[in-house]
Order: sequence, then structure tokens, then C-alpha cells
Amino acid sequence: MYDSYAVRCLRCGAVRLIDEIPCRRCSGTIFDETDGKHICCGPYRGDGKTLLVAYKFHGRKGLAQVVAALFEKELKSIYGTAPLCLIPVPSSLANRKRRGWDQMELVCFALAKNEGWFVVPALERQEGGTEQKTLTRGQRLAQARLGFRVGSEGIRGLRSVALRSYGVRFIVVDDVCTTGATLRACRASVASVLEKMPGIRATVDELSLCEA
Repeated sequence: MYDSYAVRCLRCGAVRLIDEIPCRRCSGTIFDETDGKHICCGPYRGDGKTLLVAYKFHGRKGLAQVVAALFEKELKSIYGTAPLCLIPVPSSLANRKRRGWDQMELVCFALAKNEGWFVVPALERQEGGTEQKTLTRGQRLAQARLGFRVGSEGIRGLRSVALRSYGVRFIVVDDVCTTGATLRACRASVASVLEKMPGIRATVDELSLCEA
């Protein structure tokens, strides 16, 4: 069984390493309660790494159900029966063509089908950037800020969910959190759209399977 985190930051609810009090995100900063949570199922090692590598790189499409089950356990422990809207971080066009499917979109739809939650693939990736794995931390942060936007269909989808379900929590979902640049950029894009919708107050959280 995947060895998930048991320790969370008391400020924001994010998972943290044992020797980090508070978590990396809150350390040395004035914490803003409106920032939203960063949630992670466990570290990028052992069973978690094996699962993700098999799913993402070896084409084991059926493992989407396993990843969805891990997300389900984590989300229910935090949100209980609250309505949730999952927003997958999109794969690059090249990876989607090579794989034939989008790994996080597939997981989100599997999870929503089981739980009756919403899925809105609102985010669009701006193509043309360099592969994240080849970049330094600073370069990842800079590229991520420019790499994602919410398209017109995504705006309509988010508005529809917000109006249909009172108190819904919006959650941006990715596979691995390394620097956190991608998740923060995606969350900021979604939050900026929701903030412009009259009469809608919503919090956007982040969810990843592994933290590297």
C-alpha cells in the first residue's frame, strides 16, 4: 500500500516533511488564508514512484483507477461530503499524442464517475516551452507563470459548476509536485477567472499524487 504522508502543515494543511515546521510554502512567509491548500498523497519514492512511472511512462492506462482511488481517500479525509470540482493540469500536446490520452484528465474523470464530483478541463497549455525536467528551479517558475490559461470553454464550465453547486471547492490536479510552479500557476489562472465572476466566492486548492 502506498505510504502516504501523515504530517501536515498546521497553517495551510499541506503535507510536509518531518523536519519542516511549517511546510516549505509557509516557511518565512506571512500566510494568507485565501491561498488555498496544497494536498499531496505521498512522496515520489517507493510504491508511489513505481505506480506513477508505470502509469505515465509505460502506458498502463488502467492504473488511472488506482491513482483515482488514492486521490479519493485523500480528498474524502479533508473535504468529507463537500462538492468538488476537479481541474486537471493538461499534458503537453506532444506527450498527449505520444501516449494517446491525457493522464490527469483520465484520472479526474474516473474519480468523478465514482463520486459524482465535477470535472472541468478548463486549463489550456501554451505550447512552445522547454521540457520541465531540463530546467532549473528558477526557470521552471518563470516558464510556468506563462504556460497556462483558462480558455473560453473553461470559463463557461467553471461558471456553470459554481452556479449549480453552492460551496463547491475547486481543485487543480497534477501528478508530481517538484517546485510547485506548475500547480501555483494553474491555480492562479483558475482563481483569477473565478474572482471576476459576479456573486461567486470560491477557493482553489491544489492536489498532486507525489511530491518530489
